[in-house]
Amino acid sequence: MWLRSDCAGGKGMYSRSRPIAYGLLVLVAFGTCILPALAETKARRTAPRKTLAVHARTPIRTVAKTGRTRGLHNAPTRKNSRKTSTLAGPQSSAPRQVGDLDSHPLLSVASQYVGRPYRFGAMGSAFDCSGLVHTAAAAAGLSLPRSAREQFRTGTPVRRDQLQPGDLVFFRTYRRDASHVGIYAGDGKFLHAARRSGGVRVDSLDHPYYAARYLGARRLSVGPYSSAPSS
Repeated sequence: MWLRSDCAGGKGMYSRSRPIAYGLLVLVAFGTCILPALAETKARRTAPRKTLAVHARTPIRTVAKTGRTRGLHNAPTRKNSRKTSTLAGPQSSAPRQVGDLDSHPLLSVASQYVGRPYRFGAMGSAFDCSGLVHTAAAAAGLSLPRSAREQFRTGTPVRRDQLQPGDLVFFRTYRRDASHVGIYAGDGKFLHAARRSGGVRVDSLDHPYYAARYLGARRLSVGPYSSAPSS
């Protein structure tokens, strides 16, 4: 009856009840429609992240179980290994693989400098090819010219198939006449100061670089090693 009353009190109660009813309707609508929609949107956003995280971790676990992570990153391929060896120049051989480097006075002296660096025109803390031969010859009591070209004009010519330890072997490296020299050490090897590889070392005469540039050999007269090669 108070809704139909014309008194001021009845009209005030009716006015206050309408906002409350609207508020209840909004709460019911929010609970039944808006909250489920928000929950579904959140689920859609979080679902791809979980999937990506699982996929990102899976390969790591697989590699860790197989123990191949280090090998995959550090093992060089055959192609890369060949390229590296080509750029590095002829590979050196350890002197002990050649034989007795004390079998000839020139080898005995020159072998003491294995590992010294290469420097053009140097004799002492470093060597160039003719400087190493000149130093070894001087220690053996021989007087040799300083350059490889002039050293090639001394001694007795020797065929390659008659080489003996201590013979000087010559190469054409950057001009038509002798421009590089070493000391034959036996077993197809020779001791020299290598510009290409940067130091006093032993290399093979059969290496493609030196085989293609081989010029000839000379034998020096050093005590009992002065016999001339047979013709």
